[in-house]
Amino acid sequence: MKRVVPKKNLLKNLIFLQENKTITRRTVEGMFRAFVEPILNSPQEGLVVYRLLDKTPYQGLISRLKYIDVKLIDYTKETAYKQDVWEETEFLCILTQRYGIVFIWDFSLDAVDGYAGYYLKFNSRLLDDGFNVINDNSKISLKKYMEKFRPDRRDNDMLNSVMLNLFDMYNSQTQEVIAVDLEREEMDKTMDAQTGYDKKTRYIAHEIKNQLSICELYAQIIRKYCEKHNVESETIENAVNSIIKSVAMANNNLISLKTVDENKLEPCKVKDLVNDAVSLAGVYLEGKNIKLNVENDIEDEILADKNKFVSVLINLIKNAAEAFNTGEIDGGEEEIKDRNITILTVREDMFAKIRISNNGHPVKEPEKIFDEGYTTKASGSGFGLVICKKDVEDQFGQIKLVKSDEGSTEFEISMGIV
Repeated sequence: MKRVVPKKNLLKNLIFLQENKTITRRTVEGMFRAFVEPILNSPQEGLVVYRLLDKTPYQGLISRLKYIDVKLIDYTKETAYKQDVWEETEFLCILTQRYGIVFIWDFSLDAVDGYAGYYLKFNSRLLDDGFNVINDNSKISLKKYMEKFRPDRRDNDMLNSVMLNLFDMYNSQTQEVIAVDLEREEMDKTMDAQTGYDKKTRYIAHEIKNQLSICELYAQIIRKYCEKHNVESETIENAVNSIIKSVAMANNNLISLKTVDENKLEPCKVKDLVNDAVSLAGVYLEGKNIKLNVENDIEDEILADKNKFVSVLINLIKNAAEAFNTGEIDGGEEEIKDRNITILTVREDMFAKIRISNNGHPVKEPEKIFDEGYTTKASGSGFGLVICKKDVEDQFGQIKLVKSDEGSTEFEISMGIV
């Protein structure tokens, strides 16, 4: 680690005094999330101060902090500090009645790009060392917060030692992941050519995954709030469970964009797959006066990627519900009042068949239904059924449009029984 420490930057001195190993940028981001999430998951009054030269990886967490009862101070802004005494040093400091953290890091301290020297203290009176340096250079006095929020300030060298060892291990694992990523770079290029998923696609998938994690965390916050305030609501509990299940499915589908092994095939009960899909797709039927008829009694198992297969079924149910919409179908037919969707599972020889039908408006050009870009909806992308067809065939199954006329439209999925 380079030792270029201006006397005025006392935060750098703290980093050198602790003499930790350097950590990667990915580890810094992981530690930041690990320190912030406890107060997001269990909101409480407190103080959070930070200085981030690049807020992009942390923006979601920072945005959520604004909605809980903490004093949030951004020392990246010149209006918050007296003069620039910190140079490239960044920090995250948290104080609550039960929890305190001082985390300081600096990427300019190591000769290797992307590695940072760091300082870390948990519940200890030594938290004051970091807070005092920041307070001395702040236009906002932190003293009242430091006096009000006093977590267990006993010297706890064992706790700090354990946590430092934990993050050393975390950092080692991160570096191993980076090495594996480098080794797979050439493999990824081959995958791009075979699947059509380029780096931009996988980058977008990564960003979507970050937003999905926020949805999941908020679902947990809702659940904990209900438990804390003795709110008992079957509707809320079902909604939270559906959010968590849907996020998990979406995450698994996004992960498949970044990996060579796209499918995790395992024996799954047809009955369970259909029940999961019906439960999650229920939101698409609410308030639309649609009667859902389900005949799902077979106990056979098929070889499937559970999340992808359920996603296919949800997509078909969603399409069936949208087939009743007026104005979205070519020609804008009259509204259908007696609306029915039927899901039927049957066994024929060594195949399990799932049939999803509706009595909505028929498909105008059924021969194009699986063509990329073809859609009957004004807001449709024309990719939903294309992805469904690919996912089913990748699981050694078959999907087809059995019929589509004024009486009904029916899709059928056929899977081999194991």
